Amino acid sequence: MTKLRIGVIGLGMGRHHIAGYQTHPQAEVVAVADPDAARLQ
Repeated sequence: MTKLRIGVIGLGMGRHHIAGYQTHPQAEVVAVADPDAARLQ
């Protein structure tokens, strides 16, 4: 089965969503964006 490719905008609460996506075998986080560059580190 093809993986679901996910992009997350905003890493405030989005970081919690990413943690969940990373545990799912059919999900792949492919992009993240946030206007606060410090959150991208």
